Amino acid sequence: MFFKRNIDEVKRKLHSNIRRLENNSEVQKLKSLDLKEEFMDRLIALNMIKNEDEKQRAIESLKFLALKIPELKGWPEDKVKFWDMEATRWGLQISSDVREAIKQEILKRIAKNGYSLEIGCGACPVIDGSGATAMDVSEEMLSYIDKEKYGFVICADAENKIPFGNKSFDSVLMVFVVNYLKNLENVLSEIKRVLKKDGKIIIIQSDFIDRWYEIQEAKSYLANELKKIISKAGFAVKIGRISIGKKELVVLEAKAK
Repeated sequence: MFFKRNIDEVKRKLHSNIRRLENNSEVQKLKSLDLKEEFMDRLIALNMIKNEDEKQRAIESLKFLALKIPELKGWPEDKVKFWDMEATRWGLQISSDVREAIKQEILKRIAKNGYSLEIGCGACPVIDGSGATAMDVSEEMLSYIDKEKYGFVICADAENKIPFGNKSFDSVLMVFVVNYLKNLENVLSEIKRVLKKDGKIIIIQSDFIDRWYEIQEAKSYLANELKKIISKAGFAVKIGRISIGKKELVVLEAKAK
């Protein structure tokens, strides 16, 4: 009986210590880190899933897992958290040769040695150099950028305000960005404000968007519809199309009237 009471007491203390450890903030942080690592592994694996039904099941599983991670509360609807989590695999989304081809197309259209602002640059801005400013809503995306290659790298939301003075830039670039803007008219107004006289907007769009990114898509635009909106904002717009490999992209080049 004596030994049984001692064993019971040891068990009680052991369970008490385990509960205390489980409530310890450091232990909770470690659990959260493990879950986040699992989350990132699953997110990266999405790229390899081709079957749409299988991909949708994987997405639902990710949503459930995100509920267990405090810093991911609101994912994937919260745009900052969504793009933060995309940063790790952003370089896999567009091949380097396509990025280079887009860069060359843009360079043909903007002032040499001018000042450019790239809105929604993600982790891989298209244009670099001392006159290039890379801007994105996601701090995590920007953390992957080699900042020495750019004049400025800044975290800001163009839908609120572009944090630069009037007539600061010769060109403003948006590559695969417009579909995700909930207030395009406001962004165009801000772009017009920060552009110098005879400055240009260069917008590059794809007719295809990965189903996964439709989660954050605000609106899908036809080229002529987009032209009408940009013209209404006070720009003269030209529409072109370019073929890069198997991709056909829409290019809108606009100058303030």
